[in-house]
Amino acid sequence: MSLPIKKIYIDSRFKSADSKSDSEFFVDLPQTLLMPERAGFYLDDISIPVSWYPIEAGRNNKLYIELFEPPMEFSTTRITLTKVVEIPEQNYTTATLGTMIQTKINDAFATHNFTVTVTSDQATQRYSILCNETREWKLLTDAEIAKKGGYSTPYCSMNYVLANFTPQNLKNKAPDKLPNPDPVESIKVIPFVSGYINVFPIRNIYIVASGIGNFNTMSLSGERAIVKKVPVTAGYGEMIFNDAVVGMDYLDCSRQTLSRLGFRLTNLYGETIDLHGHHWSFSLVFSKIQEIT
Repeated sequence: MSLPIKKIYIDSRFKSADSKSDSEFFVDLPQTLLMPERAGFYLDDISIPVSWYPIEAGRNNKLYIELFEPPMEFSTTRITLTKVVEIPEQNYTTATLGTMIQTKINDAFATHNFTVTVTSDQATQRYSILCNETREWKLLTDAEIAKKGGYSTPYCSMNYVLANFTPQNLKNKAPDKLPNPDPVESIKVIPFVSGYINVFPIRNIYIVASGIGNFNTMSLSGERAIVKKVPVTAGYGEMIFNDAVVGMDYLDCSRQTLSRLGFRLTNLYGETIDLHGHHWSFSLVFSKIQEIT
């Protein structure tokens, strides 16, 4: 039995009315296709706009910060204040992200006389965050955030962008304010130095399909319907173009009835990538899979 079709051109602009977005959509084919035995397919002519942001609301736009207030007179209890600092969703460079982090931290602690200066090192792609007073503070790690119930998964915090840094707290014993001060100890202001600042958190795009394929692929996150991995080879505002070098990587679609197909763009963790209203396209190429003898 011959193939009923050789190629289908898919564009998210032709998504069905019940589709969630251009990143997660369905298309209804003009006619139902019955695929024969040993039919296979692969994706070609892929065009995806880099229109997602390095900081996305609900995914990686929050910093959890603890500020340790000095104890009041005749009290040994330290007052701990926890703030959630939200970074606006938008595109950033390393420098503009550092400026925004500084602004938002200072705004959050404006009534507590706590301010910081964020300096970005372009040579090492790191931030140095220096408290402008001798106060003890701390950026919570992903593990600490998870324990506090901030997120269900550890990679959802701002640490995702800051490359899972190890906090280096500012040190403030303030011996003159403690009822039983330690021996003479100098007050040191130690800047927090981040890990590598990653403003390109998505390195590969995974195309997940429904209505086609036999679930014979697997990712380490457990996804069984990935039909293509596309490396991100363009910067923000540009287009990713991906073509098959050799049409040998066929996925099986034998004896399937193709009528409604669904596609979703995800990152490494299976989260849908938000294209913010931009469309993308590709071709579905079909062929008979030949047995290897």
